[in-house]
Amino acid sequence: VVAAVQPWPFAAAHFCDWVLTGLPPQVLDHGGVVHTTLELALQRRIESGLRRTLAQLQDVGVTQGGAVVLAAGTAHVAALVGSANYGEAALDITTWRRHPGSALKPFVYGAALERGMHPATTALDIHQVPSDYRVKRLTQPERGPVALRQALAGSLNLAAVHVLESVGTEAVLDKLALAGIGPLAGGAAAYGLRLALGAPRVRLLDVVAGYRFVVRGGVVREPRGVLAVVLPSGQAWHPPQARQTQVFTAQVAWQLMDMLADADARSAVFGPDLPLDLPFRVAAKTGTSRGFSDTLAIGATEQWLAGAWAGNFDGRGTHGAMAMVTAAPLLRMALLAASDGRPH
Repeated sequence: VVAAVQPWPFAAAHFCDWVLTGLPPQVLDHGGVVHTTLELALQRRIESGLRRTLAQLQDVGVTQGGAVVLAAGTAHVAALVGSANYGEAALDITTWRRHPGSALKPFVYGAALERGMHPATTALDIHQVPSDYRVKRLTQPERGPVALRQALAGSLNLAAVHVLESVGTEAVLDKLALAGIGPLAGGAAAYGLRLALGAPRVRLLDVVAGYRFVVRGGVVREPRGVLAVVLPSGQAWHPPQARQTQVFTAQVAWQLMDMLADADARSAVFGPDLPLDLPFRVAAKTGTSRGFSDTLAIGATEQWLAGAWAGNFDGRGTHGAMAMVTAAPLLRMALLAASDGRPH
């Protein structure tokens, strides 16, 4: 008789870590077979695609990245890749709190639309604001009066500050809380108008799940990774029913989807032939933190929610490269992998 050691399969390590940390002690103590939402073929496509895309971003100072994909209908996590190599970096960027840059702006503009503004309403993209908030450190040039549609699609910081000034920081914090993007340390006074530019530290996974409202009538669902656990006794443990929350009205959600999917409005600032120009309609937003230490991109279609982060785990910034150059290619890869490259 020849004994042979069969290696145990090692796959989706960051996803497994995330799932295990979410199980209650009484389940962990007993053990069992965990049935998850993971789509292993998609997970492997994104793992290889992440490494391939990061190799192309070395020249702009990017060494690490991560991506997560959720099914839009259920908010089930289909793939979660926390870094390019689990063995070298067990840190999971999808659940690590980082600055989101402009990725929270849809919630600012959603609050404005809910108060009676519309995509053609004019915002002022100028440095002077009514409050005592200083925006002099923002180096982008003033564009003057600009429609909300162009301001959001082009991620104009000055206009976003003015819109937040008009709706109030507390109103937007309330929307972020409803969307499950939190808890956030501190209240309105802690962030002020910097909230529009990504002042809080948030988790990429939460932001991606929070974007579900854009394509699902204003409603978000708590992200879910576990379907059931079959205990040694043969009994099955099921997680509590996922929370579902109405963040915005269906009308506001549709307007934001239309604004975020407007390739013409986006190209007016970022230029043509962007990574977010996909063979299907996608509501997308990028975010770049101060110092270029965090770059991320979020995308939502009727079928999928996806998000990506690109940067360096030691906090070094990119070589001046914004998220449209760094994180957006990762988002493109993830969405194409999820859709098999087919139009929706």
